[in-house]
Amino acid sequence: SGEILLRTNQKRQSGEEFESITVRTRADGSAITLADVATIRDDFVREKLTNLYNGRPAVFVRVSRAEAEDVLAVKESVDGLHTPCRHRDRRIA
Repeated sequence: SGEILLRTNQKRQSGEEFESITVRTRADGSAITLADVATIRDDFVREKLTNLYNGRPAVFVRVSRAEAEDVLAVKESVDGLHTPCRHRDRRIA
């Protein structure tokens, strides 16, 4: 048991859609899917959440990188994504 990071370039929204993600393709062309190696639970519950930092509305972002990625290049990419936005008519910068 442990944690494995899975990345895909396809959008999935339900547990059933995640089951069909190909984890590995064998030499004979057959596929091993996520459902073959994991138990998929569709436990997502949409809740209204408010994030605050020092009493002000906030957005928290988690950034991770692959081992081979350049830390400074990742930082520059993330910095380039920051733009002020509005949240219920209040400016967040």
